[in-house]
Amino acid sequence: MLSKYNQIFIDFDGVICDSNGFKSANILGAARKYTNEAEAVTFEKYFTGNNGIPRELKIHSYFSDVELAENILGEYNRLNKSLLEAPLAQGVSEFVKKNASKKLMVLSGGDFTEIKDFLKLHGLDTYFSAILAGPLTKGEHLGRITIERPAVFIGDSIH
Repeated sequence: MLSKYNQIFIDFDGVICDSNGFKSANILGAARKYTNEAEAVTFEKYFTGNNGIPRELKIHSYFSDVELAENILGEYNRLNKSLLEAPLAQGVSEFVKKNASKKLMVLSGGDFTEIKDFLKLHGLDTYFSAILAGPLTKGEHLGRITIERPAVFIGDSIH
């Protein structure tokens, strides 16, 4: 079925890496450190409800206080070191290797370094021709590259 596609874009969180639970816990922990419980819970719902958008944009658009936003972002980045412990999504390794002849690209709102480190840890980094990740949005990345049609995006994000 994928044989007709020249390029395959794959989302990272929830698709390559089973990280959504980790990220939810990490952003809640970061927000709890700098806000009250009710605000932390409300922000976590906003944050996870907007998966696919870079964290910098979500945090700074939610919190008008720049110092507060930067503190939460810094704590979230620190807590996200735990992402290396997240499991590879079931079947991803086999899928990537089976489609190695295609131009595979990660297209994610996640952090570039976190994605690169995770792929390297799981021996998948060499299969991807590019990691298109935050702080740029998916749309910004797609506007900067040449899409080799037909192409397909595999993801779980609405953005």
